[in-house]
Amino acid sequence: CFKIMINNLIASSVPILPKWFIKFFSNPYVAGETIEEVMGHIKAINDSGFSATVDILGEHVEDEQTSFSITSEYCELYDRINQLSLDCNLSIKPTHLGLDLSLDAALKNFETIINRAKENTNFLRLDMESSIHTDNTFKIYDYCKKIYPNVGIVLQAYLKRSMKDADRLARPGFSARICKGIYKEKSEIAYQDQNEIRENFLRLVEIM
Repeated sequence: CFKIMINNLIASSVPILPKWFIKFFSNPYVAGETIEEVMGHIKAINDSGFSATVDILGEHVEDEQTSFSITSEYCELYDRINQLSLDCNLSIKPTHLGLDLSLDAALKNFETIINRAKENTNFLRLDMESSIHTDNTFKIYDYCKKIYPNVGIVLQAYLKRSMKDADRLARPGFSARICKGIYKEKSEIAYQDQNEIRENFLRLVEIM
């Protein structure tokens, strides 16, 4: 309980804290503010024997032009990763590419990105957000998969539906990252007890 209170206090304080203070604590988790910085971190990770995945921080884009700009930045990341022969793919939140605006807006941007992933023989993973976006995220996944097979998704262990989603999707060539889930969801659709979430996590791993 104390840890939760501290986390909530820190989260609520972020908007008023100076940028240097935020950067000090975010450095272990944020690869950089420019593509050059990010590429350097990816190379260091690769040199240590690991693959990498990158996403541009952000979600819930509120206008179409911004979603186009973010789409262009992701395409540029694919190009740079390929030019430098790095072992790295991309993970993208659908609301960052306009899903809050409409499914069609997001599909248009994801079509651009999946074609760029195909050109660069790379991989795309769709991140999973709150439950109001789950069905549309799977629709985007299915759409991208028809264009290029190297597409994966995320399954959230706290969602009760995830077992059925895994059963439906699990087949040769299916790739999923399994996480516990961080969004606040109602008990009707999501496990609230940490032990139940862990148990469902393991069941999802077994299906995979």
